[in-house]
Amino acid sequence: MKLSILNTLLFFLALLSSPSNISCNPRKPRRYKPLTDQAIENLCQHTENPHLCSEILNKYIGTTISPALVGNLLDDLHNLASETKRQMSNKPRNKPKFFASCVEKFMRAKLRLKEAKEFISEGKIADTKQAVVLAKGNVNDCDVLANENRQQSTIWRATKRFGYMCSVVLVVCDRTG
Repeated sequence: MKLSILNTLLFFLALLSSPSNISCNPRKPRRYKPLTDQAIENLCQHTENPHLCSEILNKYIGTTISPALVGNLLDDLHNLASETKRQMSNKPRNKPKFFASCVEKFMRAKLRLKEAKEFISEGKIADTKQAVVLAKGNVNDCDVLANENRQQSTIWRATKRFGYMCSVVLVVCDRTG
């Protein structure tokens, strides 16, 4: 009887130490869909400005709908925020007070986009989306200020474009996760 217990124990040890159980099967890399004209059309119909979405995504055609694409779009957004902030900072001395407020809002948006870039590099889609929504909220406040102060020019267009680009990033995030 002791021999059968010993045999059973040895049998289980042999199973546990077999090569198929020792080798670690890493997760297969996820296969992302290619960004095609049809994919762009499907993505852009869910954004706030489908025409601008198509314009933005067309330069990435042939890549994949993946976190790397989100990272590229976040870089584009960051560049837009930097350029808009620079334009507002270079306004004449007699600029309205809301310009200073908008410069601050774009600075905060840039920080949120930096966070989003870190999150997407770690594969944290939900955190990326949250950071983008917060960045968009900062800039939307500036859009309201521009409208109230009848500044229907550079700032208004830039804040609208920023918001539309954020909606593109959010839709692409949804398709990568």
